[in-house]
Amino acid sequence: DMLSSLIGKEVVNVLDPTLLLMPKEWDKLCTHSLVKKEYILAYILGEKDSIVNFAENLGKEKHLPVYYIATRPCHLNHTNTLTGIGPDDFVGLIKNASYVVTDSYHGCLFSINYNVQFYAFSKHEGNIDDHDNARILEFLSFLHIEQRFQGDTQPAILKDVEYEVANSIINTMRKKSFAYLKRCIE
Repeated sequence: DMLSSLIGKEVVNVLDPTLLLMPKEWDKLCTHSLVKKEYILAYILGEKDSIVNFAENLGKEKHLPVYYIATRPCHLNHTNTLTGIGPDDFVGLIKNASYVVTDSYHGCLFSINYNVQFYAFSKHEGNIDDHDNARILEFLSFLHIEQRFQGDTQPAILKDVEYEVANSIINTMRKKSFAYLKRCIE
């Protein structure tokens, strides 16, 4: 609304491009799996120890190994660190994970698109509104799954997400987004 009033034109909110594609369309990109057993994927862009600790605790509770996509030098010290991960590996790792622990917006979006159980965190300590991951909480709230967002202190292991409502909202938004984008192109 604010942008529309500033520029005098309707501003339409469309889905992030990663959600415009259905999982079966993403499946064409990820043709193999790097990990051949059940696992928890930790895709952490920041350096908060609380996220690593949560992933390890979740692994202990679920009796699953935690695999880390190395995004920072501090993540190279973990057992089961994965390096050289390209787009096909990234999508496949999320698709095949039992759980994803992430502070990445797109880590959350791919988890949601594949209906993988996930936990979302902010990259930085403190107020979520002060940092770049406010969009995670905003999108989770839009899908009515904001409880997946974990605070910095005492994050909780939650019951699994029931994806029916979120899937319905995404499918509706996908149709609206494609209709708007098609109008723009034509």
